[in-house]
Amino acid sequence: MIAGEGLYRKHSDLVFRVCLKYLRNGEEAREAAQEAFYKAIKGLPDFAGQSQTGTWIYRIAVNECLSRIDNRNRERQKREKFAEEAPIWEDARDENDAFAGRLVEEVLENLPGQTRKVVWLCLGEGLTHAEIAASLGVSRVAVTRRITRFLRHAQLWRSRWDKREQGYDVSALEAA
Repeated sequence: MIAGEGLYRKHSDLVFRVCLKYLRNGEEAREAAQEAFYKAIKGLPDFAGQSQTGTWIYRIAVNECLSRIDNRNRERQKREKFAEEAPIWEDARDENDAFAGRLVEEVLENLPGQTRKVVWLCLGEGLTHAEIAASLGVSRVAVTRRITRFLRHAQLWRSRWDKREQGYDVSALEAA
C-alpha cells in the first residue's frame, strides 16, 4: 500500500484537476478521482512501466471521466425516451389532475411492490435509473424493465378508460 500512497501524494492534484475539467462538478470530480486512484492502485502490479506513472494515472482519470459522461448521457437519453413513450402523463395532466392521480393509483396497485418502488423513485422523487438501481440494489436494466412494465400497464389502463368513456363494454377486457 506504500506505493499506492506515494502515487496518490504525487498525483492527487493533477488527477483532481483533470476530473474537474471534464466533469465540471467538484463532488463528482472528487468521486471520479477517488475511483481513478482505486483502479490505479488495484492495477499497480500489472503496470509495465512503459510510461511514466503520471501519464498512466492521467489516462485512467480521463477514462473514468469519459465513462461517467457517457453514463450521464445514456441516463438523459433514457429519460427523454421515457418522456416520449409516455404521452399518457401529459394528456392526463392537461385533461384532469385527478384523472392522472387515479391512473397512477390504479395502475400501481396492480403491480408488484418492487415495480411500485421503482416508479415512485423515478416519477415521484425524480431519481435517475442509476440512482434507483443503487438504492434498491438492482441493475439499471431491472429498473428500466420495471418502468417499461408500468408504462405498458398505464397505457392499457388508459385505453380501457377511453373505451369506457366512449360507451363500450370493457368488462371482458378488464378480466384479461
